[in-house]
Order: sequence, then structure tokens, then C-alpha cells
Amino acid sequence: MSTSIRNAVVGALLFVPLAMSAHAAVTVVGAGATGGRARGATFSTSGTGFQVSALADRTEPVAFGYPSDFVPFSKQRMFAIIDAVTMDVTFSIAGQPGTVAGVRGFGAVFEDVEVAGLTKLEYFGVGDVLLGTVDVPMGGPSASLANGSLSFAGMVFDSNVVTRVRITAGDGFMDASNNYYRGSDGVAMDDFIYGEPGRPVPEPSTWALLAAGLALTGLAQRRRRRVTA
Repeated sequence: MSTSIRNAVVGALLFVPLAMSAHAAVTVVGAGATGGRARGATFSTSGTGFQVSALADRTEPVAFGYPSDFVPFSKQRMFAIIDAVTMDVTFSIAGQPGTVAGVRGFGAVFEDVEVAGLTKLEYFGVGDVLLGTVDVPMGGPSASLANGSLSFAGMVFDSNVVTRVRITAGDGFMDASNNYYRGSDGVAMDDFIYGEPGRPVPEPSTWALLAAGLALTGLAQRRRRRVTA
């Protein structure tokens, strides 16, 4: 785990006071396509997209038809991954979707985490270097007591080192008809909390690798000149 990590926060109903809280309105999209955008963040998945829990006057069932399992943190803003259990959040400069950016931290609210060790956040930096991983805690001491619960997990770093976050939400996935398949834990998500995206800063160990690479390149060039002489 990176030494630049300031803090990892996990628990039920905790909040990381970062610069910004955002949530995108995501819709069901084609496999591997972009699911939605919030300010400076893009959501994508290898599944067939995302499903948003609708308001009562819309066709999509509230809480995906599982109101006792998925209790929203921010009412009817929860969403689930369709046909997969992983998604990626990548960061860009606000208003410039193609310009890679980094954030100081990222956290998320999860609904109905009933099995330990299945739901997690993985943080990546420049060069797709793994910076750290945090497991999302169960919402209660047992699966039955965790039913309908809320959990939070996040990490804060010293600078804008996080360029991508991979989220694994349980091990049971939802289809477009709101049926859960396989696995022992189906998990939905709610608010995402993250810092304002800015120019990405390589993590210290990445700087060290870059410096070592440049040094080796310089040494090889000097040797090549000597051989030529």
C-alpha cells in the first residue's frame, strides 16, 4: 500500500470531507460502453450497463423491487451494475473528458453488504499502478442484521494521485429485468464522494521508478558511446 495514503475510512454512515460530492444519472447502455458522467468522472463496466432505481412515478421499480434490501442513503439515487459485478470510475478535468486527471480521494456508499471480503475499492494511479485496496465492511455483524443496511468505504491521499477506481460490488449481478443471479451477495451503490479532479500526480514510488528508468537509459547511452568510440 502506498505511503502517500493519508487515511482509509470504513464503516456504516461515515463521511469523508473531500472537495466535492457527485453522482451521475446513469442509464442502461451497451456492453463495455460508458454508463454516465458526473463532474470529472466517467463510469464504465464490462457488463451491459447500469440500472438506476427510479422514483415512484417512473417505470423502473423503486429499489429495483427489493425495498427491504436496498434502503437508499440519498433517496432513489442508488444504482446497480447490470450483468457484471465490477465497474471503473475514471477521472478527467471537468469539461475536458479526454484529459486524464487525478483526485485526492474517493469514497462510496453501498447498500446491503452482507458478506465480508466481496465488495471492495481498488485505487490506481499514473501508469495504472495499484495504490491501495479497501474492503467495504458489512452493514451489520451478521448477514441477517446487515440486510437493508448502509456501508461506507473510502481512501484519502496527500495529492491527486488517483486516476481510476475499480469497484467490485458483491458477487451476485443483476440483469436488466432486476433479477439477481449467482453469488451470495447482491450489492447496490449510492452516493460517490471524491475530490475535485486536477492534474494527476505520480505516486512517490512511481516517481522513483521513472527516475531509475531515466538513469538506466542514460547509463546505456554512455556505454553505447564508449563502444562506438
